[in-house]
Amino acid sequence: MAQNRGERPPKTSPKPSRRKQCGSGSRRGNTHKTCGRYLSTVRDSGRNENPTDGSAEAERPPGTSDEQVNGGKHRGKPLLEPFINGSVPVPGAEREALFEVFGRQLSASRFLDLCAGTGMIGIEAISRGAMLGTFVDRKSRRCGQIRRNLGALEIKTGHGEVFEEESGPFLKRMSRKKRFWDIVFWDPPFEADYGDSVRFFADGAVLRPEGLIAVRHHGKLFLSNVIGVLRRREILHFEETAISIYDRTS
Repeated sequence: MAQNRGERPPKTSPKPSRRKQCGSGSRRGNTHKTCGRYLSTVRDSGRNENPTDGSAEAERPPGTSDEQVNGGKHRGKPLLEPFINGSVPVPGAEREALFEVFGRQLSASRFLDLCAGTGMIGIEAISRGAMLGTFVDRKSRRCGQIRRNLGALEIKTGHGEVFEEESGPFLKRMSRKKRFWDIVFWDPPFEADYGDSVRFFADGAVLRPEGLIAVRHHGKLFLSNVIGVLRRREILHFEETAISIYDRTS
């Protein structure tokens, strides 16, 4: 996802080709519809407000494809119907860079795959040592697909759970139940309304203290370095997308 910062982006947000959906929403102007406090479209191509920003250099492991698990005990195993209902797995190179960041923090963790789509990220997390993978998507066909993949990989119910739900209501409900995860991967559609979810995360909902959240977004969308109790550790840049990594600091 290496972004050419020498080119001045257009005045309006680009329309990406990604079709995966989890919520609804749209962009208006140069700040996000409901949370311009934390999100904006990058207008200055020379802007770099985070000294840890950089381009991810990880590559997909040899012998695997984007439809296969990259690493861990299920390495090389393919997803069933990886492109059902318009969902597309996160590319292998992106996953490899992301899991390098997670490192040992992934071991025996509770992992939340929010706006899960194919469920590839959560499945990869379980493969690499997460104790529990929680998958959330609003589409029933995608949730069914995730369950079939969990079954095909013989991942037992105690290690994988699937919720057919919008991300905002899910976070609200889990916050009331005082449920927490160690790592959250959030991959909303680029045109989504981030507002409710961002407010929950800013207040520390569902993410345990010292936990980590990774937000996948368009490369031209700028996320604040500090979002409530979250502080950005680094950002991984790819061709058209980026993944911002935040630590919960309190």
